[in-house]
Amino acid sequence: MMTNKATLFLLSSLICILILNCCKPRDIELASDKGITFRVSGIEEGGSTELMGSTKGRNTENPDRLSIHREIRNVQGLDIDLMIEETAVNNLALAKTAITSPISDNTVYFIMLFEADGKGNAVKFKYSVKSTGNGPTIPFPANRNTQYRWFAYSFNSDENFPQPIVESPILDINSSSVGDGSDFLYATGAITTSNDPNAANQVPITFKRMVSAIRFEIDARGVFSSIKDLQFDFPASENGFRNGKFSFRNGVFTETSNAEQFSRSAWLDHIADTIPTGWVKYQQLLTVPNGEPMNFQALLKSLTITSQTITPGNPTAITFADRNYGVPTAGILFDFPDFTPVAGKRYTIKLRLRENPISAGGSQWARGNLTYVANSPENKYRFWYDNNFIKNVNGGMNNFIERDYFDTRPPRGEPQAPPSNWDPCALVYPEKTWRLPTEAEFLRLGADAESYDRHRVDQENNQGWYGSWGNRSSIGPPRYKNNDLNFVAAGYRDRKTRALQKFNYRGFGTFSADEGFFKTSDTSKFFHIDYGGSIIGFDLGIRITTATDGRGVNVRCVRR
Repeated sequence: MMTNKATLFLLSSLICILILNCCKPRDIELASDKGITFRVSGIEEGGSTELMGSTKGRNTENPDRLSIHREIRNVQGLDIDLMIEETAVNNLALAKTAITSPISDNTVYFIMLFEADGKGNAVKFKYSVKSTGNGPTIPFPANRNTQYRWFAYSFNSDENFPQPIVESPILDINSSSVGDGSDFLYATGAITTSNDPNAANQVPITFKRMVSAIRFEIDARGVFSSIKDLQFDFPASENGFRNGKFSFRNGVFTETSNAEQFSRSAWLDHIADTIPTGWVKYQQLLTVPNGEPMNFQALLKSLTITSQTITPGNPTAITFADRNYGVPTAGILFDFPDFTPVAGKRYTIKLRLRENPISAGGSQWARGNLTYVANSPENKYRFWYDNNFIKNVNGGMNNFIERDYFDTRPPRGEPQAPPSNWDPCALVYPEKTWRLPTEAEFLRLGADAESYDRHRVDQENNQGWYGSWGNRSSIGPPRYKNNDLNFVAAGYRDRKTRALQKFNYRGFGTFSADEGFFKTSDTSKFFHIDYGGSIIGFDLGIRITTATDGRGVNVRCVRR
């Protein structure tokens, strides 16, 4: 009897255990209340930023960039610096730790979530989402105590992009793509969710750049002009831009190929407080690096820059002059030396335009006088596109009394300092390209060797004059008003009264005509031209005058 009771008890207990076990949900069906939350933290900007080769050096203008190559070419009357630079990390040329930089608020990215096997491999697609910007928390439904594999990618732009096919997730990365051709960012990882239903399963996403980002920049600050029109072709070549097929699941490029030729005619403005709008344009490009050197080539089809000059009949107004460059059919080839792009790094390839000087007396002279623009940080010191004479209307030359005359102190509007032998030419962008002429350089303009086509030119109605050294440059119209080196006689500014002296809009008469004064590298020496009474020269007087009265005079710079 006792045996039967024991057997019955055991059977009853076993049935209860089986019933309870059948009623309990399996682990995979236990949902996490908070799921998995993703948050983008930014882009990992490389480890070491050491350059390829022995020519590395920090860019003195922009310490965030390391110089790989620089050379100068003359193209259709423009001096152009060809530059290749690598972006440094956090101002440290040899930083060994990765730096995370934020993505913009409008940057689009895509996240996919898969269930994973015991080795962390994606086996079953669960969810996907498209989002934008840094920081927003993105929740995904998930089960407790379950392993997942996630993937994220972005083209680092604000434009939509194609989603990969789950069954065959291969992404085409093309250098010539517009919008999504600027960059390619990728991240992946595995997570096992907590068995605690209230646990926060958080995943930070730090993207890695899987390509070499190339910023192609046209900088017209050295010609003091805005870029009105610009078109470049990028030819196909064996060692030019490369496309690739990226395996979304494996995180590698499965193949690369040469990019076909492509063109760009719509450009972005470099936005900065120190750069006037339109003076610097750029394209954000990419190439898929394969460990081989790249030969960057660009064909200039058209370039129009708009320069500022004075309106002769109304000195309070500015005239805009267009200058055109390029060859619309064949293009002008800019062939940069080979460099080896590295995945994850950013490069700037730049064409920096500079005004073409005029050769006279053994020196390279700026075509126009120096002027000062107070409200243009980092671009305050410029050359006029041409040296138009300012007519005696609407205040005439007095409109430029604080702009075009320089003494031993900084211009008004700048922090003042004691008188010094400072060089305003050295501050013209790019800095230290130009300098003040010496006394000897000015005197050589009056030597016999420079007497050919040197003459005086009277203004209309005999209202002033200028000295001209004619036909000194092979580059003239239509890109420049002429190919002459001209010096307008425009007097000087009195230190105390700030009034113009030796200037009354007169050309006729040896003693009453206007006189011109130009600054030399010696604060007490001035290049002095007058209408007659020549010491050097014949139809205009050329001399060096000594004065210590703190006068403000015109400045004509020469190349270093």
